[in-house]
Amino acid sequence: MGQEQPSLRSVPASGRAHHKNVRSNIAAHSDDISFSMATSSTSGTAGACLAESFVLNDRLIAIGVVDASAYGNRAAMKVRLVCESFRAVLDSTHNVAGTMGLINRELYGEVPSGAIPWPYLSGFFGIVDVRNQRLRYVSCGHEAAILFGVDGKHTHLPHNAPVLGVSPSSEFQESSVNIAVGDVLAVVTLGVTDARPLRSQTDFFGTRRLCELFQRPNTEVDLTASIVIDRATGFSDGRLDNDAAVLVASFVR
Repeated sequence: MGQEQPSLRSVPASGRAHHKNVRSNIAAHSDDISFSMATSSTSGTAGACLAESFVLNDRLIAIGVVDASAYGNRAAMKVRLVCESFRAVLDSTHNVAGTMGLINRELYGEVPSGAIPWPYLSGFFGIVDVRNQRLRYVSCGHEAAILFGVDGKHTHLPHNAPVLGVSPSSEFQESSVNIAVGDVLAVVTLGVTDARPLRSQTDFFGTRRLCELFQRPNTEVDLTASIVIDRATGFSDGRLDNDAAVLVASFVR
């Protein structure tokens, strides 16, 4: 890890993706951080996934990406509930694992007696400590979170907790990883990794193509979240079958 202290930045969003189902394409930033985030909804209404970031204080920035296992208003309401609770609780506690445990119990408490918990939610939730160059995170059954190093290597950040809303007794724990100047974090939902051409049942966009997209050196200097959705959409013949959310952040001096 270098001696330079990183802040977080992503380039301004590159504009609306070329398919009409894109719901939002956001660049959020403060003095220390900006992320590019993009979501795509196949339903044309409220999406069943979301990506966000917000500043906790002068050195801590929160990130969250959540994905529901179903579609429709109920799924969208659960996604919004998780994001709102994540922001409200984390803002006062700065405890990612404790926050996710509370949210999990809140979600399960809404399940009627005897009913199957559905939809459940996966997600990646974390706090970036800019000063100490650390990312603390809880990955709730979420597969596609990858840290790309300036040295050309990449690290998959594996899930370390169960999906949300299935059991009130689920346990959540934090993992942490060092970050360095030049590193890039990409978190995507299944709408990206499960994208596939119309004539194929087995050829998915997957994490392999995501890694190829961020491979260094890249002909595109700046990769934003909307570009990731654009590439996955192009790979799947111009249409995503599932809602998708992407968060991309690069750590710079």
